[in-house]
Amino acid sequence: YTFRILRPQRTTMSDEGKESEKMTVIWVDDRPENNEVERRHAQSEGVNVVVCRSSIEGLTALRRYTGPMGHLRIVTDRHRVTRLVEDTNAGPDLVEDIRMDAKLADTPILIYTSPFGMQQLSQVKFLDSIDDKVFATAAREPCKRFVTFHSLAELGEDVARGTGRLD
Repeated sequence: YTFRILRPQRTTMSDEGKESEKMTVIWVDDRPENNEVERRHAQSEGVNVVVCRSSIEGLTALRRYTGPMGHLRIVTDRHRVTRLVEDTNAGPDLVEDIRMDAKLADTPILIYTSPFGMQQLSQVKFLDSIDDKVFATAAREPCKRFVTFHSLAELGEDVARGTGRLD
């Protein structure tokens, strides 16, 4: 086995104060290589991306975030394997943990999953039971929109309808 520790990526900017104006995405996924295209897209749009491999690492990065809360986005996968234990509810559990933190309660969150994961979220009516700033998709383009948006209106009709699905 090969293990690699991913540290949060820091962006240095020559102009003072510019860093705090950047959007930041905390991306929680045990297999970040699967979303490299989406993360590169975000970075090419000037978004600071912090990669975390576990919910604990993600929560730590979120609690250390010092920028404007309106510039923060979270992307999580639905299920993770940690220490050979499969957790099929890791993403939804992380969403609930984030919502319990008053500082993070209004932060937009995207569960980026597979078509099967979308089906599972629908079956348990997860998106119906959580607030209107939690979304889910299995498609690359809606994910790319999510990591670069500046207002919820940019996410399209699905947000206006309150479905929680970005398809």
